[in-house]
Amino acid sequence: MSFIQIEFVYFLPVVFGVWLLVRGHYPMALAWLLAASLFFYGFKQWWILPIILAYCLADWLTGLWMQKTRRRRLALTLGVGFNLLVLSFWKYTPLVIETSAALVGWNALPFNEVPSGNWIVPIGISFYAFTGIAYLVDVYRGAIAVEKSLWRYALYTSFFPHLVAGPILRPSEFLAHLRPGLMPTRPLEPAEGTFLIARGLFKKLVLADSIAIAIDPFFAHVSDQSTAGVWALPYTYLYAFQIYFDFSGYTDIARGLGLWFGFRWPENFSWPYLATSVQDFWRRWHMTLSRFLRDYLYIPLGGNRGTAGRVGANLMITMVLGGLWHGASWSFMLWGGLHGCFLVINRLWSTTALHSRLAALTDKPAAVWRWFSIVLTFHAVCLA
Repeated sequence: MSFIQIEFVYFLPVVFGVWLLVRGHYPMALAWLLAASLFFYGFKQWWILPIILAYCLADWLTGLWMQKTRRRRLALTLGVGFNLLVLSFWKYTPLVIETSAALVGWNALPFNEVPSGNWIVPIGISFYAFTGIAYLVDVYRGAIAVEKSLWRYALYTSFFPHLVAGPILRPSEFLAHLRPGLMPTRPLEPAEGTFLIARGLFKKLVLADSIAIAIDPFFAHVSDQSTAGVWALPYTYLYAFQIYFDFSGYTDIARGLGLWFGFRWPENFSWPYLATSVQDFWRRWHMTLSRFLRDYLYIPLGGNRGTAGRVGANLMITMVLGGLWHGASWSFMLWGGLHGCFLVINRLWSTTALHSRLAALTDKPAAVWRWFSIVLTFHAVCLA
């Protein structure tokens, strides 16, 4: 199920209405929200539920194991490895088989037809895996206490508002608020939540989908003679805004629903196309993913420590893997690699004397330089 399906129009009032009735009874409220979330996730695809339950049980047991064992690093490695292995199987098997077939000439074999034609990637599996990894790493680091209740942990990982498109939540932002005495029993800023939901629906259904109607025919025939001679730049600009309105619309709805049920979650977008550099862009675009990649991949790789070459390599690895997380195709790896190159160039540029002089400008020259930076950054993002 998704937020824009007609079934969700019937699902949400029932879930919210029953929650209002049982919210004062902690076990019933917990059980109801968990049951509703599993229904949301498995709607018309019940075969997916064993996957999400296996993730849940494995991560929860690994957390308990880390609490009791002296071999905490081994437990963490196995837990994170399980999350990545399951994610890789479901998301990247088609890419591996199709690439292997193309390289060694296996295109005539029957199994090569399976990935492209019939393979179904479970909805939200990337967000589910990252949520589990964040929990295990934070338990390992001592940033959060291990969760002893399987039911609380299951709700933390599967709560339907944030499952499909984020934001990617840390345990301290959600799991810590599910314990008795802390779990909300009333909506938090319902007017703000309603506004976010309405804004998200407007972004998705009115803006993003309207833009899609205009540009999809062009991109569907971009290599055909029917688009020969057509100026592509306006379609590229429109596509940039389509994906922004689409993605930010979904996360607006998720955050608004969170407020309805008493939870405030972090913003995920902050005017990303007004960024003055690619580094600034990633501080504004899908911010919960950016901080996840920073805290759980970039910094463990070494972050800003070491030589310029080592830092550049850390940036490239982080962005290439971040690109691959977005989609199982070589084009997504190329997209991530381009952003990695942009970040390396940005980092080198920020160390120059000319950058310091331009950053010190004031008044009109500063405004001109700022808008030049915004336009340049936007075109770099569009290029990627």
